[in-house]
Amino acid sequence: MDNLPAPRPARLTPREAKTAELLYGSYGDRLYSYFRQMLATEAIAKRALTSTLVVAASDAGDLRDPDQYATRLFALAHAECRKHQLAGAEADTAGPGGAGPGGAGPVG
Repeated sequence: MDNLPAPRPARLTPREAKTAELLYGSYGDRLYSYFRQMLATEAIAKRALTSTLVVAASDAGDLRDPDQYATRLFALAHAECRKHQLAGAEADTAGPGGAGPGGAGPVG
């Protein structure tokens, strides 16, 4: 990854932040490559990576087996991609004014 720092969102506890850093170190390159293949822009891929690591770090205590991390991370990554793809599809069909095809939204 080109100069992509590990995520450090303020909403994580110190323990969760450390977990996010460890997950980033172990899986960050593969996750980022996946996001770049699946999502439209580098900025969206970076946001998706951060979101995925935040969620994974916040519920990492629920995983008893460290081997489950990769499976969980890529399941979260897939869901994050779908979220961004669906949001992009909605934006594409919204048209001017954001009211769906034809753009017959509010004027003014």
